[in-house]
Amino acid sequence: MSREVYLTAPGAAVRSVSNATSSSKSILYGEVFKYVEDAESARLEAEGKSQKRVENLRTARRGWVKHWGLAEESPVGIEFGAGFAEFLERYLTALSDEGKSPHTIADRKSMMCAYREAWVTLVQSAAVGMLEGDFAQVLKRLIESSGMIPAVIARNAGVDYMTFTKWVNGQRWPSKRFLPEVYRLEETFGLSVGALSAKLPKVLSGSAGPRRTGLTAHRKHLSEVQRLWYRLKEFPPILQAEWKDLVLFFTDAAWLRAHGMKRNSKWRIREHDNCCPTADKVRLQVSEFTGYLGLPADAEDPRLRGKGFLPEELTLALLSDSDLIYNFLQFKRGRTYLGRYNTSTYTFLAFCLSLLRPDTGFLWQSTSLGARLPVPVPAADWHGWCERHRSVLASTWKDLMSEDEFKKTRDPFEPIRSIIINNQHPLDVLFEFADAYEADAPLRHASQHHKAVHYQTLFLIKFTTLIPLRAFNLSVMTWRPDGTGNLYQKPDGTWWVRFNPSYFKNHKGGAKGRPFDVPLHPSLWPYVEEFLFTHRPHLLGAAACDYVFRPGVTRKVSETRDAGRAVEVSFLSARMLRITQQYIPDCPGFGIHAFRHLVATEYIKNNPAGYAIAAAILHDLEETVRRNYAWVLPADKFGFWNDYVSILLSGRGETDREG
Repeated sequence: MSREVYLTAPGAAVRSVSNATSSSKSILYGEVFKYVEDAESARLEAEGKSQKRVENLRTARRGWVKHWGLAEESPVGIEFGAGFAEFLERYLTALSDEGKSPHTIADRKSMMCAYREAWVTLVQSAAVGMLEGDFAQVLKRLIESSGMIPAVIARNAGVDYMTFTKWVNGQRWPSKRFLPEVYRLEETFGLSVGALSAKLPKVLSGSAGPRRTGLTAHRKHLSEVQRLWYRLKEFPPILQAEWKDLVLFFTDAAWLRAHGMKRNSKWRIREHDNCCPTADKVRLQVSEFTGYLGLPADAEDPRLRGKGFLPEELTLALLSDSDLIYNFLQFKRGRTYLGRYNTSTYTFLAFCLSLLRPDTGFLWQSTSLGARLPVPVPAADWHGWCERHRSVLASTWKDLMSEDEFKKTRDPFEPIRSIIINNQHPLDVLFEFADAYEADAPLRHASQHHKAVHYQTLFLIKFTTLIPLRAFNLSVMTWRPDGTGNLYQKPDGTWWVRFNPSYFKNHKGGAKGRPFDVPLHPSLWPYVEEFLFTHRPHLLGAAACDYVFRPGVTRKVSETRDAGRAVEVSFLSARMLRITQQYIPDCPGFGIHAFRHLVATEYIKNNPAGYAIAAAILHDLEETVRRNYAWVLPADKFGFWNDYVSILLSGRGETDREG
């Protein structure tokens, strides 16, 4: 196959770039292959593992060079440069046409991405000294040393002169669509392929892409069913009034006494925002149940088929009807990824049972609500109705428990399972992720706000890697100059983070009676200080509140909304999902919570008896950690056993020789 390849820039004619790799400075394929394979071989040897992966790497690169008509002596060209994504896609398609299995194709993709990343590293290393500085600085120096007029260089590269000027002045990066033009600039200046484009941020140089959806089986399913909306966005007046009473029942002791009612549990109201997390969760369940009831009974799609209730017929009293509840659970089950009952089923049934509990249940004590059922139940018969339906629900709940029917309908480890399995130290992936993102700092002429948004994300990555808190804790984490916030500095200069147990999801379990007050690793201190004192003041609402993290939007947006509120949990998780897709090779992306899994498995994989420490890091119970991370260990434990046997055999050999 010919080495000649073509790139088409938007609005430009097709140009040949076949000679662009002729420079003596070009990196050869053999150099890249050796760099990767030597590093992988050394790593496997250090970990006492088989060298099989090195052989697999060699198989992958032999297939690549054969397919594209290359050799180890061939200089790396456009196929690893701006055209990598296209060349890789065409190569993988060819493998599929040859009948290779999806597993083999995925492995080849991962390995070629590893080679490509190594080439970028080698290009950047070779550029040190010769091409120091950022993209704009290097471009300006190349223009000055070339003796050519900038307008001529721009025209030869096929770039509008005004756009080119902004590149040179550091006012703008070349976007992805301009990668062919950057390649032609490398040709113009006699550089090896990638010498200039390697100066661009990772997200622009072809190593990353935009946020993608449906990259795991569960996410694909979720994106489909989310289009089949059925929850109530707003409660009708009658239901809303009943809901208000229900919240007061569980949160306001004075209201309870005024209505002569009793309860055996209470919903917690958070101090920082006066919100009730349990109420939010229960409202979601009620909106799902009543939304289902309001769906047409004759809908073609069973995932949108309900009971045909009118809005004015919806009432909390319907939560006492075991038949409707059972039908709703079947409806929900049909919409889950694996078609199973899940933890949502468990919590909904438990909530309905609590409403019907004799003497202390909200519905049990609300005898007037029976009149709102489709077939009204008189107040005198209400307790009998509640007892009868509670008995049915209790039997259903008991049967599902005894038959182990409550299952997880998604695998929380799915997006990161390959990281955990393929890396003895999963934390290395997070460290490399942070380094790659840090290297993509904004242009020196970028606005203070733009720089602040980038640095906040960098700080979020580094902080969560070492202190794997839940997204909620991060969203409400505070810092105050007087040292009274969650993030604080002690007189000796060390940085710490603390939370009251009530701020943890497991405040009634693993975190109960255990305040969280821990030191940050010293490597994190400079990032804390630069973010708080240099960048955070430029973020929206920084002066109006003491929350550490802020929304990543400009100050011109939403002048009317509360700039001092806590940043949304969804904002933090969505941001992390996008950048993990972009900066971690061959990764479907993951949110904040996955950091907890990666940190826990890092310690457990390398410390067989490390459950107690992992539990302390997660601020949870050791038994909970053992239950959720048991799957990580078998192969890793066996590695420790093999090491032990090697020591025994070594000692036996020495004894035999002495004999």
